[in-house]
Amino acid sequence: MPVLLSGKQADTRVMDLWLASQAIQFNLTFVTNNTRHFQDIPGLTLTKLQ
Repeated sequence: MPVLLSGKQADTRVMDLWLASQAIQFNLTFVTNNTRHFQDIPGLTLTKLQ
C-alpha cells in the first residue's frame, strides 16, 4: 500500500521525482548523498556521492 505524504514531505517527493525524471530522460547517472530518497524510482541509475 502506498504511503500518502502531506505538506513538506509531499513537496520534497515531487522535487525528487522531477530531478530523477530529468536524469532518466537524458540517460544520466544521478549522483546524490541521499540515495534512500531515490532508490525506489524505476529506470534511474543512481550513484552515492563519496
